[in-house]
Amino acid sequence: MKDIREPAVAGMFYPSSESKLKSELALLLDLYKPEETLNDAIGIVSPHAGYIYSGKTAAFAYNAISQKTITTIVIISPSHREYFPGISIYSGDAYKTPLGVVPLNKQMCDKLTANSKLIFAGIN
Repeated sequence: MKDIREPAVAGMFYPSSESKLKSELALLLDLYKPEETLNDAIGIVSPHAGYIYSGKTAAFAYNAISQKTITTIVIISPSHREYFPGISIYSGDAYKTPLGVVPLNKQMCDKLTANSKLIFAGIN
């Protein structure tokens, strides 16, 4: 992989250390569980603020679908830096996280941007 996006806020909103991040995630996932899983769910809406603010809610949501086999994840969020019409998709190959490198599903990115005037590829 050639173009890997570095983590922008590791160490600020979540730990930058792999071991600390794993420990924090394990604790959140252990403490915040729904009474039942959502086997027919096709997606979840999960917050992405710092774990101190949204970790409980995110853990609850991810635990609700923990028994499902997930093949593709689509992350939707606003632009935190500038306004533009439509949405953007990172044109690189992967995202780097404290837990490792996560490759992008380039075929899905191509499908989402094909013939669209509102989705911009090439945003880095």
